[in-house]
Amino acid sequence: MDSMLHTVLFDMDDTLVDTTPTIMRRLDRLVEKYQLAPSEIPNIYNLLANPGRVEILSKTCPFAGEFFGDYEALRAVIVVSPLADIKSLFGRIKASGLNTGVLTNNNYLSSKSKLSRCGLTERDLCGLFFHSGNLPCLKPNPHCFDVLPASLERKGIIYVGDAVSDYEAAHGAGLSFIAVTTGINTKEEFLSAGLAVRDILENIAEIENAIRRKDE
Repeated sequence: MDSMLHTVLFDMDDTLVDTTPTIMRRLDRLVEKYQLAPSEIPNIYNLLANPGRVEILSKTCPFAGEFFGDYEALRAVIVVSPLADIKSLFGRIKASGLNTGVLTNNNYLSSKSKLSRCGLTERDLCGLFFHSGNLPCLKPNPHCFDVLPASLERKGIIYVGDAVSDYEAAHGAGLSFIAVTTGINTKEEFLSAGLAVRDILENIAEIENAIRRKDE
C-alpha cells in the first residue's frame, strides 16, 4: 500500500465485541432474580467497574454483595461475541500491508479473553496490544497514545472506536479516526463532534472500505 498510512488501532468494547449488549443480558438475568426496578439498572451498570461498588450499592440494596457475586459468575456463562469475523478482517488488513493493534481501557486478562473470543492472540497484533496494565493513562486522555512506539508516525495511524470520547482522544493525539455506531454514540453525535460523515460506519464489517477512503 503506497501511502503514509501504516497502522490501524482498534478499541475493544462495542467496537470488536458486543460488550454493552452482553452486560445488559447479564443484568436482565439478575433483575428478574432480585426483582429490581428498571430505573435502578443505569446506576448498577455504572457501578460495574467501580472497585467500591458493593459498598456503594449496599447503601440502598442490602443484597449488594450477593448481587455482584452473581454478576461475576455470569461472566463465564454469558460471554461477549465478536461483531464481525474479526480474525479474517485483521488478516486482510495485515495482508494489505498495514499493522493492526488494539488499545483499550480493559485490563490485561479481560482484553486477552475478548481477543480470544475474536479468534486472535497477542501475536496477531504486531506488538501493538495496549490495555490498562501498560497504558500511561486511560482514555479519554489523549496521552494514552503516548505508549505508541516513536517509530510509528501518528499521522499514519487510524484509531477505530465507538465513542465520541474515543474520537476526542485520538484527535487530541494527532491520529486519524473512524467511528462505528455499535456502541453508546450515534451518527448524529459523531457529526456534532466534528467527524466527517464518511468516517462514520454502522459496524466494523465496513472498515476496509473506510480505510481505503482514508488512503486516497
